[in-house]
Amino acid sequence: MFKKNILLSLMAILAIISSTSGQNNPAVSNLDTAEINNSIAYVKKNIYIIPGELGQSLDSIIFSSQKLNYTLGLFEGNNLKGISYWMVQDYETAFTYYKKALEYSSLLSSPRKKAVVLSNIGMSYTNMYKLDSAEYYLLKSITYCKQYKLVDLEIKTKFDLGSLYLQQDRYVDAIKLIYQVKDSLETHEDRKLELVLYKNLGVLYTNIGKTALAIESFKKSIAIDNELEAMDFKSSNYINIGETFFQVKEYDSAIFYYNKALDVSLPHNKDRTTLIVNVSIGNIFLNNRQFDSCYVYYQKAFADSLLYAHPEQLAATTVDMGLYYAVIKDYTKSKEYLVSGLQMTRELNLVRFERNALKTLYKIDSIAGDFEESLSYLSDFNIAEARLAKHTAQLAIKTLEFDNYLSIQKLNTRDLVHKNEFQTKQIRTKNIVIIAVIAIILLLLILFYSSYRARIATKKLVVQLSEKNNDLKQLNSDINASHLLLEQNEAQLQKSNLTKDKFFSILGHDLKSPFNSLLGLLDIIDTQWNEMEDSKKHFLIKQLYSSSQKTFTLLENVLTWGKAQQGQINCKNESFLLIENVQSIIDLYQSQAMSKEIELTFNVDPNTHLNTDIMLLNQIIQNFVSNAIKFTPRGGKVNIESTVNTGSVSICVNDTGIGIAQTEMESIFSLEASYYRPGTEDEKSTGMGLILSNEYASIINGTLTVKSIEFEGSSFCLEIPNTLVSV
Repeated sequence: MFKKNILLSLMAILAIISSTSGQNNPAVSNLDTAEINNSIAYVKKNIYIIPGELGQSLDSIIFSSQKLNYTLGLFEGNNLKGISYWMVQDYETAFTYYKKALEYSSLLSSPRKKAVVLSNIGMSYTNMYKLDSAEYYLLKSITYCKQYKLVDLEIKTKFDLGSLYLQQDRYVDAIKLIYQVKDSLETHEDRKLELVLYKNLGVLYTNIGKTALAIESFKKSIAIDNELEAMDFKSSNYINIGETFFQVKEYDSAIFYYNKALDVSLPHNKDRTTLIVNVSIGNIFLNNRQFDSCYVYYQKAFADSLLYAHPEQLAATTVDMGLYYAVIKDYTKSKEYLVSGLQMTRELNLVRFERNALKTLYKIDSIAGDFEESLSYLSDFNIAEARLAKHTAQLAIKTLEFDNYLSIQKLNTRDLVHKNEFQTKQIRTKNIVIIAVIAIILLLLILFYSSYRARIATKKLVVQLSEKNNDLKQLNSDINASHLLLEQNEAQLQKSNLTKDKFFSILGHDLKSPFNSLLGLLDIIDTQWNEMEDSKKHFLIKQLYSSSQKTFTLLENVLTWGKAQQGQINCKNESFLLIENVQSIIDLYQSQAMSKEIELTFNVDPNTHLNTDIMLLNQIIQNFVSNAIKFTPRGGKVNIESTVNTGSVSICVNDTGIGIAQTEMESIFSLEASYYRPGTEDEKSTGMGLILSNEYASIINGTLTVKSIEFEGSSFCLEIPNTLVSV
């Protein structure tokens, strides 16, 4: 059960790692492909909710893309069709479409596409139990992601490989990768991946008998699922919790969580969840010797046509039904089910159920007096018992290896802490010694100076008038220097006051206003909830979520700006190809531009390389693109272009938007500006984007400029020094 849940938990990861970047065929116009792209966006949005109802849309995407020779459409169509078959557990067909997608990915400029489909093929092999091939493709995908610095995909593929190791009971290998992914998520947040990570941690802890940790992990996964409201893992998580309680024989709790899984299951997964729940509750009643209830649930399972599409479930349930009839002493029916179940368990290598069937069969034949057949079954039972004991021993060894690994990790952590404490003490001792030496040196200097002053005292008496004149000159010079320093401090103080005023303005106005909105909405919900209609409740909750998002974005910008003011953001130079970076930004905002019917394009030399901080550069260009889309009416255009100069590169975002008044352009990047202008469709502005961009430009030694004609458009440019421009 748990191994199948590991595989099922990876279904949603496929669409999470599907990239929106790609390369259109140059011969195909945007108008020709717009309908295909809209269909792709629709399928990605609904692939988890109604996977079995998207066949016509997917066929249309592939057919239209073939007609237009649209490579990106052919890749997306085949990859998404693979995911749709995966969701309904037709892994062979899914694999076929992934292989087609891999062929098209080689024709695209984006390495992200190939990384995605390599991982998908690896997981297809996992579901088809071709584990060597699965490991090969997943390792190949990880290497490919490292080569092209696709950090997020590398993290997700490591998770897939860890899940494969968990399926193979390679607990130490699994936990190493899962912990690596968990650590990576602290700096590369991905809540959807975190959801599945805690689910698989729960499975791992259950397999090694750590019940409390398992349930805690499953509940963390459920909490994230409730937060996202876009995944379907709650039902499988509740089933896993039920299985965990079943293993420790807390049957009431197990039944509660099985029924909970049935309550939350989405329509496309309802039938499968119902089958699992019926079989599991039937097993509980069998263990409790409540035979009438047991029979009812087993009959429900056998009446479910879905049971016959899951050989492992069918084999186990057939054996359990045979055990039921044996307990109520209907040996004829019992033997009928057990013989059938025995054959299936041997074909599927389900040793535990094979042993149960053999044990009951030799007892039934012994009761019937058929001792020859009974001895045959007893002999087979002893062999199966030995195999199961061997497997149990191997599992115990793997569990000990896992515990040993965790103990070593804790020991290493403790040693590291002790080492750090020792080094801290050494540093503290050295500092004390240094301070003492400095104090002695200062004392000697003071004594030497005092002696020197005493020696020159008599000389000063001789040249007193001359020295007084020199003292007056020196005093005048000191006064001038003090005056200059005072002016500098005053300018710095004015800047600090301006920064403080801006900070308090944001706290007092920008943050106060949305918090008032939040409090107002919460007050309405608190006082009028029972009287409100469901539609109004839904509307208020959506408003509350939207307001919270905007408040969080503003607060995040303020904190980032504060870090920049305190010098906590440093430039980390690295070399990269500019066109790949611009392409990723285009992909990030393509859906936003399409929603406003804005043409988003770029004109960048494919050979231009940069050597600067890629994250800060991205933030600046993304702010420019976001503003361009915000202040450009429907049907407009936004273009990213670059110009290679001598020793520098200029990157500009041009739009055909509503432009900026000349009086506002002079201070648009400074703290004096209070630019909260709404977008063409009343999109809200925090007023922080351009201020942050100016801070980031200063950190990477760049300069920002703006040209704009009101009602005709704007051009925001970043010029940065660069020694790597083209190859």
